[in-house]
Amino acid sequence: MKSLKSIIGVVLFLNLCLGFYGYAQAQAGITVNPTTSVLETSEDGGTATFDVVLTSQPTADVTIALSSSNTAEGTVSPETLTFTTDNWNTAQTVTVTGVDDNVADGPKTYTIITAAAVSEDTAYSGLDPDDVTVTNYDDETGIIVSQISGPTTESGGKATFTIVITTQPLMDVTIKLTSSDTDEGTVSPASLTFTYDNWNTPQTVTVTGVDDDVPDGPQTYTIITEPTESFQTEYNNIDPDDVTVINYDNDPGMLVSAISGPTTESGGKATFTVVLTTKPTADVTIALSSSNTAEGTVSPASLTFTDTDWNTAQTVTVTGVDDDVADDDKTYSINLVASSTDGNYNGKTASVSVTNTDDDTAGITVDPASITTTEAEGAGHTATFDVKLTSQPTADVTIALSSSNTAEGMVSPETLTFTPDNWNTAQTVTVTGVDDDVVDGPKTYTIITAAAVSADPAYSGLDPDDVTVTNTDNDTAGITVNPTSGLQTSEAGGTAQFTVVLTSQPAADVTIALSSSNTDEGTVSPASLTFTSANWNTAQTVTVTGVDDDVADGPKTYTIITAAAVSDDPAYSGLDPDDVTVINTDNDTAGITVNPASITTTEAEGAGHTASFTVVLNAKPTAEVTIALSGVDDSEGAIDKTSLTFTPADWNTAQTVTVTGVDDNVADGNVNYTINLTASGGGYNGVTASVSVTNTDNDTATDNDTAGITVNPTSGPQTSEDGGTAQFTVVLTSQPTADVTIALNSSNTAEGTVSPASLTFTTDNWNTAQTVTVTGVDDDVADGLKTYTIITAAAVSYDPAYSGLDPDDVTVTNRDNDPGILVSAISGLTTTEKGGTATFTVVLTTEPTAEVTIALSSSNTAEGTVSPASLTFSSTNWDQAQTVTVTGVDDDRDDGDKTYSINLVASSIDGNYNGKTASVSVTNTDDDKEDNGGCFINCLIRHSRW
Repeated sequence: MKSLKSIIGVVLFLNLCLGFYGYAQAQAGITVNPTTSVLETSEDGGTATFDVVLTSQPTADVTIALSSSNTAEGTVSPETLTFTTDNWNTAQTVTVTGVDDNVADGPKTYTIITAAAVSEDTAYSGLDPDDVTVTNYDDETGIIVSQISGPTTESGGKATFTIVITTQPLMDVTIKLTSSDTDEGTVSPASLTFTYDNWNTPQTVTVTGVDDDVPDGPQTYTIITEPTESFQTEYNNIDPDDVTVINYDNDPGMLVSAISGPTTESGGKATFTVVLTTKPTADVTIALSSSNTAEGTVSPASLTFTDTDWNTAQTVTVTGVDDDVADDDKTYSINLVASSTDGNYNGKTASVSVTNTDDDTAGITVDPASITTTEAEGAGHTATFDVKLTSQPTADVTIALSSSNTAEGMVSPETLTFTPDNWNTAQTVTVTGVDDDVVDGPKTYTIITAAAVSADPAYSGLDPDDVTVTNTDNDTAGITVNPTSGLQTSEAGGTAQFTVVLTSQPAADVTIALSSSNTDEGTVSPASLTFTSANWNTAQTVTVTGVDDDVADGPKTYTIITAAAVSDDPAYSGLDPDDVTVINTDNDTAGITVNPASITTTEAEGAGHTASFTVVLNAKPTAEVTIALSGVDDSEGAIDKTSLTFTPADWNTAQTVTVTGVDDNVADGNVNYTINLTASGGGYNGVTASVSVTNTDNDTATDNDTAGITVNPTSGPQTSEDGGTAQFTVVLTSQPTADVTIALNSSNTAEGTVSPASLTFTTDNWNTAQTVTVTGVDDDVADGLKTYTIITAAAVSYDPAYSGLDPDDVTVTNRDNDPGILVSAISGLTTTEKGGTATFTVVLTTEPTAEVTIALSSSNTAEGTVSPASLTFSSTNWDQAQTVTVTGVDDDRDDGDKTYSINLVASSIDGNYNGKTASVSVTNTDDDKEDNGGCFINCLIRHSRW
């Protein structure tokens, strides 16, 4: 029986053991392998893997989410794992990929978070597998210096920091270490070396405080990490961050900062700070006091430092005290005495020197420094000034007063006394003018303020400023000239007059010399005037006569100079009367005389085949004058010269021009045209004249006359913006049966106007050429030569042969009078990086008086250059366009099309052009495209290091 029970017991025990074994085999779990920091990724995309598997078969799907704790360092794939009842015991692989952050931050550790499982199997639901630690290795070359662990102390206290490099070097990298102040701290070791094997192991640097036996409080110094040394270029000469260290003092004492400045008697303050150099064992109270409270006070009266705030600076304020005494700047001290049960501090002292700036200067103020009285009774007969002291004296101060000229003024009172009580109350002094009945003009004299008398040494002998007084005379000496302007003479001998008289009787004869500032324009008579004590109040007449200079120079202003008077009477001696301004009107007008104004040639050889006219200037020019001749109808006439030149020597000698008729073998009737004469230079710019020429036809028509309208010339006339005119003629070719009217108008009235507004031809005057005048208009714009058209409208007539007949329009050029630089194109030009060029032209808008040089430069020579570097215009080529070439420059960069400018700056002694500027915008077309091949090669080089 006992054996049976034993057997049953064994069987039950075995069943129990097998049950526990089966339970253990079926327990739910998630295995992650590995989970430690053996996993490594790299910033160049290096990967690492780990496996996940269940420990038992689940009754439902088990899902585990995966994520990275720092996606800037690494990413995870896949983002979820799912285990089923079929694959639960098959490990699933997770891949982690390093991310490049472009920062030299060394190896960075992050975590792949395996989230709690999600499942309908309660044994797996919420089961949280182990997270996985990963290190991402840097691919940016750099050096990481950690923060210092803390301060050092003078008692030998140490502090540490670490240095590590961010990527694995191929060759050793050495960093030398030194202390900026070995009296405060030393560094060990003196250098660190990183190798291929230990590069990612931070190396520790130890800093040890040094005792200097001076109570100087916390001192800041630096551990200098010198630039790296390595045969590997990437790691050579990298300068790591230096490390700032504070060394705490172990010498008890008070550390007092420098005073911020002086105090002032106006209440100006100064400050300094106090701090203990070491931690006390008990409270330390520092009493503060001023060595001279009449100069400065201190606040607060004491400072208290504890073992918690001993190294926190406390501020002390010193305030200046005003004493109203001129005692100069005073130096005093703020004394500090410590008391404490800490024997290291009890009885410690310190002192701060302060200067109190005095604002009291011994002085005597006199205000105002000058006054005016008059000889006449009434307002202004008297004047006053005030006297007071600038600081409190220690004894009475007495100042005597007197007049330097009692014939001009008297002073009252004659003495002033200031006491320590009334020193700052101004005392008033009165000065009264004296009438001397003499014409002596305003007289200046002095109220003498004598040197002060006082027992106060600061004031004794102090000499206040004297006061200048002017006593205005009521007897005035003067010379009246009437009128002093507005007079006109003329070159034809026209005269003008003015008068001169004295304002008071002189004591002696007064003589005034007279002269002309420009005897080429006017003379004066008499040459001098004399006034006596008998005739001083009788006005004397002066006559000015104009002088003819034969030069067309317009109205000229000159002056009749009335010299300073000469007299033994000091009131009149040197008195300079007003000069007289006179204008001499010109009788010489810039003009051209042609004789005769109309001539006739014939087409046939023989008598009348040629005709002549003469040309002469109306007035003497200021320089050489050139007269251009134009407008000749080459089909009707020929001229023997195209220009004439007159000088200031031969201006009034007539020159002859001969016109020869041209035979055209056409029965075109008598043809009229105009020879235009246009002058330039010598004050004649823009002056014009004309000669009307009729060429008599020698050809007979074989049929009826043809209706026609002849306009001559139809091109070539020039006007100018200063009102210069041009002319053309209009005539019919046959007799109309009714009046013919032709309307005229300008295509651009901003450049020129036309007169008359219409022409009418009748059956009587049809073959008489009518002259049309075109006048230039000033537009105030530097726009150079402008072409416009005089529109001859279609004829209006009851004669059907002429009705609607449209004569030729006339092309006219208006010459500019506004100086400027005219550029053919200011934008839209294009160059190319292949050296493509663009051009523009430059011309002046008016004739300069001197050479004009225009400097050309590119705003960006990396995009385009300009040639030539400068242009020169003169009075002969100013209206001839010069070409500028811009050439594109290749910069080998894919930087797109670039806009730059060509800048033009004029320089000339002609003030109208000097400093004138212009600018031309140019675009340089890029020919560079980005090449990604370089990136591919760089990537290969980077990966080859691993």
